[in-house]
Amino acid sequence: MRIGPAALSALSLSFVSPAMLSAEDLHLGFEIGGTLEQARIHAYSNGWTLRPLPEELQRIWVIDGVDADLYICKNRVLAVRRQFDGGIDEFTKLVQQVQRDKGLPDTNVITFRSGVRRISNVDARFEVDDGTEILVQLSSIDGEVGVSTNVWLAEACADQIE
Repeated sequence: MRIGPAALSALSLSFVSPAMLSAEDLHLGFEIGGTLEQARIHAYSNGWTLRPLPEELQRIWVIDGVDADLYICKNRVLAVRRQFDGGIDEFTKLVQQVQRDKGLPDTNVITFRSGVRRISNVDARFEVDDGTEILVQLSSIDGEVGVSTNVWLAEACADQIE
């Protein structure tokens, strides 16, 4: 079996530590503001598939093959969200890497309860000149720690569902 360059690139991205990623890597090459069709083509070229979540979450499309999803509104990709294993070390390394590329972030620290669960978040938010924003988040839900990123177009999506 021969593995093509796009599949090899996708495979390598799925095993990369978040601390090794640059700000440009966080959106997996998806064009923020691009069409759903462009996203499908890009996913396919990397060996991934896109699938929508159930109707009540119909704007979220899971990227099978990598731990990420897209937020789609009016046939446009408005955000790419990724989840990573790791804790404070991976979070700080990732924030430092993005900070080198994009400058100092705005930070926010919050702890709250949702039902019986205690949720704590540390957010590092970067505004980018092209109208996108980047969020790097360390979160703990009842002691389970994870790192996530969200790259989005700073544009509201109308409440009307297509």
